[in-house]
Amino acid sequence: MVKYDESSIKILEGLEAVRKRPGMYIGSTDKRGLHHLVWEIVDNGIDEVINGYGNYIKISLNKDGSVTVSDEGRGVPIGMHESGKSTPEVIYTILHAGGKFTEAGYKVSGGLHGVGASVVNALSKRMDVTIYRDGLISNITFENGGHVKEKLHTIGKTNKTGTTVTFLPDPEIFKSTQFSFTTIAERMQESAFLLSGLTIEVIDEIDNKNVKYHYENGLVSFIDYMNENKTPLHKVINFSGTKQGIEVEIAMQYTNSYSEEILSFVNNVKTSDGGTHEVGFKTGITKVFNDYAKQNNLVKGKDSVFDGSDVREGLSAVINLKVPEELLQFEGQTKGKLGTPEARTATENVVYDNLQFFLEENKEIALSIIEKAQKSKLAREAARKAREEARNGKDDIHRGKEAGPDHRIRTFPRGYLPGASDNIRRYSNHIRCTATDPGSPEEPESGRDCELYGGDVTVIKVNSTIKMNLPKIRELTDAQTYALGMTAEALHTEVVQAQVFPRDTGNMQNESTFVDHSQVRQGKVSIVSTTPY
Repeated sequence: MVKYDESSIKILEGLEAVRKRPGMYIGSTDKRGLHHLVWEIVDNGIDEVINGYGNYIKISLNKDGSVTVSDEGRGVPIGMHESGKSTPEVIYTILHAGGKFTEAGYKVSGGLHGVGASVVNALSKRMDVTIYRDGLISNITFENGGHVKEKLHTIGKTNKTGTTVTFLPDPEIFKSTQFSFTTIAERMQESAFLLSGLTIEVIDEIDNKNVKYHYENGLVSFIDYMNENKTPLHKVINFSGTKQGIEVEIAMQYTNSYSEEILSFVNNVKTSDGGTHEVGFKTGITKVFNDYAKQNNLVKGKDSVFDGSDVREGLSAVINLKVPEELLQFEGQTKGKLGTPEARTATENVVYDNLQFFLEENKEIALSIIEKAQKSKLAREAARKAREEARNGKDDIHRGKEAGPDHRIRTFPRGYLPGASDNIRRYSNHIRCTATDPGSPEEPESGRDCELYGGDVTVIKVNSTIKMNLPKIRELTDAQTYALGMTAEALHTEVVQAQVFPRDTGNMQNESTFVDHSQVRQGKVSIVSTTPY
């Protein structure tokens, strides 16, 4: 039996808890956790920039596997702390020690728990900190998880200010200690977008790479970068405002794509998992577009209300908040999600007020966005109806008045178009083929081939049941074919490549043939299939 008594209770002193359970502090010990060490140190320099101290940060990937982060902020205080230790030693070796718990040192910061620098030290085999402050160059070094190797001492004089931190991750903690230049460069580019005027340089001494980022137009440049391979519907919409002490800046732009891309940041920290600010943003744009559409008689009735996904289709947006220390609430040390309740209402109000004014002043842009939302709504409702019909089992053979007594209608299962390519089979929701030749064979039994020939009419359910000759497929709009996951032209191409019979035969053929676009345009073919259904 396992012994469990008072001797089983252990107290982890100092940074031992971090080394014992690193995932609690950096999320994991894989590549993501490894790079989180860099973000923790860089964020300290970013906090200096946010508060008006310095405008340059440099990150170097050194040949020995270590990383060096330098900023031009005020520099870590170098005086003696009331605990009897030097202030740098307190900051880099004691959890929950830092200058971001009050507004005295930082009005706005990404730091919240006072554990960032000390956690990096705890998970490093070696750390070296050089401080430029008060006219002096001071240095302190650590080894083996935060143990002081050389106490704080002066190594020279200087006229500049800032802090330089070099650390080497502990291979006993991390599965891999090789940093990715691309990962770091992408993250630093985002920071440069968020802080206009900031210059960030990333150097890879191993592979001799060097990039430098600087953007005067901030979030507008960010959106231009996000949409460089898309077709925008209008110029970037950029606005800002302050509510409840929270500064909100938004940049957004609609494109002709069908997907949304929303990035959010709080005090320059990327909130990959969203949070209250993203909820407020989505609520605000949904409300403002619904109100605008109703006020301008673009929609009628409660059933015509846009869903959130309708107004976000094709949207690229960046949400950037600066939240005061007393309101800042992240969920977890990795800061992936914002929990500040006030951020939701602040973001929603700023978005609604500014976007409403923009739409009133830019009617043409407003109408184009509303039109895109309406198409998205039609496609969403079509997909919902298709799901309902599939669940109701409408895959039987039907005889109905719409086809007449001599017309037989086969309703194929959802996601299946006989004789067409896999692309159509995968995306189609509901396809009906009607044979109109009264002299056609009897209904094939279950498991036999379906041979439809000589038919004048193809019934395709996209947004609604549409009867048409095959050439009419070319008249389908993108909005109608959206439910199939493709453009009208793509649908036309797929159907043309399906198995077909020449229409002018009037009789069943032994072999199917392929036809070109000209035959389709001339109305000489009808969709048929020899594929089992």
